[in-house]
Amino acid sequence: MVTGIKTYATTQANSESSRVFLDSQRAMFLTGLLVLLVLRICYLAICPMELIPDEAYYWDWSRQLDWSYYSKPPMVAGLIAFSTMLLGTSEFAVRLPAAILGTLGLWSVYELGRRIYGHRTGLWSAVIAGVTPGSTALCLLMTIDAPFLFAWTMSVYCLWRVLENRSNAWSWVLPAILATGAGLLSKQTTLGLYPLVALFLATTPSQRSKFAKLQIWAWVIGSLMFLIPVAIWNSRHGWITFEHTRDHFPLQSHSVLRHLTWSAEFLISQFGVLSPLICAQLGIVTIILMLRYRHLGERERFLVCFGGFPLVAITMLSLFQRVQPNWPVALHLTCIVMMAAWKSGEISLSQYFDSRRMAVTVAVGLGVVMSFAVSIAPFILPSSALAGTRFDPTGRLRGWKTASRLISEKFEKMNSKEEILLIAATSRAPVSEFAYYLPGQPRVYRWNVGEVIDSQHDIWGGPRNASGKDALIVTEGDAVVPNRLAMAFADIEDLGTVVVPLGRAKSRQFRIWRGSTLSDWPARRTQDSIAVQLDESTLRPSRK
Repeated sequence: MVTGIKTYATTQANSESSRVFLDSQRAMFLTGLLVLLVLRICYLAICPMELIPDEAYYWDWSRQLDWSYYSKPPMVAGLIAFSTMLLGTSEFAVRLPAAILGTLGLWSVYELGRRIYGHRTGLWSAVIAGVTPGSTALCLLMTIDAPFLFAWTMSVYCLWRVLENRSNAWSWVLPAILATGAGLLSKQTTLGLYPLVALFLATTPSQRSKFAKLQIWAWVIGSLMFLIPVAIWNSRHGWITFEHTRDHFPLQSHSVLRHLTWSAEFLISQFGVLSPLICAQLGIVTIILMLRYRHLGERERFLVCFGGFPLVAITMLSLFQRVQPNWPVALHLTCIVMMAAWKSGEISLSQYFDSRRMAVTVAVGLGVVMSFAVSIAPFILPSSALAGTRFDPTGRLRGWKTASRLISEKFEKMNSKEEILLIAATSRAPVSEFAYYLPGQPRVYRWNVGEVIDSQHDIWGGPRNASGKDALIVTEGDAVVPNRLAMAFADIEDLGTVVVPLGRAKSRQFRIWRGSTLSDWPARRTQDSIAVQLDESTLRPSRK
């Protein structure tokens, strides 16, 4: 049986029925979505999770708003700044935009499925997307993926409205520009929309003429203009974001076993992100439609171009380098629409597979169970026998508040009449965690042991006009103060160690130092000087 068995008249009927925005079907769906949003907000209000390092890092950005940042555009910082301005700086306020945007993203998925195939497909699309463990986690954590995924799904929906051969295509150009622009200000991955649109137009004969349509070029030019402030910021900072993005794709050779291990890790991670049954069924639907691409209609080709082909490309990339589990999440959402269309009977795969559509219901049930497990993990795991083991994903979310309290106790004993600087000679994670959880949320400066720019803290640099001031310095584990930093102080005193147990043999451990009378913040060395004097940049005992 040919895929896409229903004619384009089906889509026309769907579009006719969707002219009334609040029809009974959509009203019922939006009511359910509102209930889900209320439940998610209530969950955030009682959830004991501390901010993970990425959340604290982006919160730190929100205190110093700019046109762009070291690794990402400014959207995540702006959203956190707006939320915390209204509600204070609690974990709830930091995470609230994630809950709102994650829930609104399901509306975009619903509208895409409904517009292309009808209400039933749209509803199944939103349900499947909403019960995946990855979706649940991303709605609880305020990272760049929250605004990015909402903007991506909204962009895909608006682009379909522009491309679906309707007389009102121009009315959807501005929404497409705004959605794509918001995505570009959220994550560089949004740039992938342009080649995916080109792929769809080039491989769909009935769409090729649209390469010359003003609507497409208006969308391209209009949305790219959102990158102007980001580009200006980067031009003033040595194009650091582009350097960082390039580092995600290292050109290094490794053993065949290492490459196979990376690919296996990526595939296994997708079963965790989507849940095993949803992942397997989504993969089957996507692969079969890709193999039949030449026989597909416009609707299926659109979904395959925005989901299947790039998903396979990322899977192939995992054979050459380590790929993060969240990289293909935006593509999952488009593939889920294909899976929902198959479940609804709008797409046929084969007699064998079509007789097993009920398996989607079972997959949704497993997704609900796994998502519930994700939600209750912060309440149960910290006090369980699994705490501190590799089966405890909450380890990243614990210990920062206690460590900050213990550090603040040492800070209060320093008894200095002048302002005391706070310096973390650590990796990136503790810097913003301490900035968030230390009393008064002070500015924490980072001393980068490697002295190679790898975070926004390095862009901001050290304190200015700080000569003569004392500092509380934090190092990780049992590390001592790096030599170049220690030499900038008249004296370095060891104040002891702070240890926060996380369960079993795992703990957070920091060593606290007092630096007396800073002469001046050491200037960053060049790459050449670092290479020549590599031994000086390593941790070694400082003078007492």
